[in-house]
Amino acid sequence: SQLDTDQDGLGDECDDCSNLLGDVNDDLIFNVLDIVIVVNVILNSTSSQPTDCELIDANINQDNAIDILDVVLLVNLIL
Repeated sequence: SQLDTDQDGLGDECDDCSNLLGDVNDDLIFNVLDIVIVVNVILNSTSSQPTDCELIDANINQDNAIDILDVVLLVNLIL
């Protein structure tokens, strides 16, 4: 099956990203782990580089900058 649940033109079997803004770890759940990843991206405090999927999903307000506003929006999604 080539079901494309996020409608990005890639079938789910070949698509690594859920494209769900705020779900940075692509587990289809908004939680504190997503906040930690966004903060790590902002602080660049992780030993590994964020993936393209993480960068896309971390930019929640889609202003081309991952910053504290994205963290605030993510916290509001969780609450």
